[in-house]
Amino acid sequence: MHPLLIIAARNLRRNRKRTLLTLGALVIGISIMMSLRGFINAVLSAQIDAAIYGYTGMIQIHKAGYSKNVLSSPLDQSIKDTPELRAKILAVPQVTGLAPRLQFTGLYSTAPDSQGNSETSFMGLLGIDPASEDVVAPNLKSWTTDGTFLSHSDRKEIVLNKDLAAIIGSKINLAATEDQWPVLMSSDVDGSLNGEILKPVGLLANAVPGDKRFALVPLETARKLLRMEGLATSYLLRVSSLAVVETTAQNLKQTLGPEFEVQTWEELIPVLKKMTADIGRIFYFISIAFYTVIILGIVNAMFMSVLERTREIGTMMSVGVRRQQIVLLFVVEGFLLAVVGAFAGVLAGYFFVFLMHHFGIPISAPGSTFKFLMRPTLDPSWVLANGSISILFTSLVSLWPAYRASRLDPVEALQAT
Repeated sequence: MHPLLIIAARNLRRNRKRTLLTLGALVIGISIMMSLRGFINAVLSAQIDAAIYGYTGMIQIHKAGYSKNVLSSPLDQSIKDTPELRAKILAVPQVTGLAPRLQFTGLYSTAPDSQGNSETSFMGLLGIDPASEDVVAPNLKSWTTDGTFLSHSDRKEIVLNKDLAAIIGSKINLAATEDQWPVLMSSDVDGSLNGEILKPVGLLANAVPGDKRFALVPLETARKLLRMEGLATSYLLRVSSLAVVETTAQNLKQTLGPEFEVQTWEELIPVLKKMTADIGRIFYFISIAFYTVIILGIVNAMFMSVLERTREIGTMMSVGVRRQQIVLLFVVEGFLLAVVGAFAGVLAGYFFVFLMHHFGIPISAPGSTFKFLMRPTLDPSWVLANGSISILFTSLVSLWPAYRASRLDPVEALQAT
């Protein structure tokens, strides 16, 4: 080992209390930063997973012009759901699942009670194939808090948003007879009003913020109601990983041509992408605040060390030790503090994140009624960068007290008390 490292290590051991306090500040700061980062990663991951595995899928395919006309005439922008088109889409590399959907609106009216009163509500609806959705958007089924999920694509069933069901007084009664079932009415593509009695089989929790006037019906039942046999308003796709979403979307555009529009989940939910970027910026400023506090503590500790060792520094310079060597000695001491503190801080941070990941943190997003079990994780590259930055900044800030120590006058330093 280099003699300078040995001397620096001995100097740090001479005042153990101050060294331990300085190390403690570094360890606590780094471990808190890592724990916070792990928690933020868990929140973002849960929000993204809820969106893409519950509502949007990783990629959506519509007829060209659908996005511009979805509010005015979504049914006019339907696509023919043919085996040939499905096969063409599934043949694109990285595409692992496909689910057709039929989006529409309707009026939901409960059966009259004993006094002849009923409740009617306007709502948005999705016609889905339960089997396909279980592959592409499996979260929908897991968000069913009461009753059961849709069992088949052609059953007369409906799953209501839990809050909506409470507002209109619709209850889950699996033993109810058909005369007790509510009625769903909607206009078909020709503008004619059609109706269908449907059995409420389950209630869906609000997993992400959104419209509470929302329900799910089997795909074939929706097609029958809307007179849209063999049609869909969108395809939801699942790909092998989030990392290949953009590449796969480009391949789909080339394969399908201008007759279709292909959108990724980031394009469908730009607010989620913005939220991720905003949280990243906020965390950046929090990191600066933490590092500033840590650095000030280290600078203060090293200045105290310089003041206590003034006579020692004077003695060293009087026997021929150069000023550059004095600077190097204090910098090495700061470097050792940084390495030990960063290593211990990373270990402590990993331990806390491991505990949080193992036990999970139940939390619900603002505006939702469904609790996610957050499992914090850390990106190894971020941990390496965080530890390296800690070592670099701690070593750099030690230059200031080191320079002040090297500028001491030897005679005055020897006379210091």
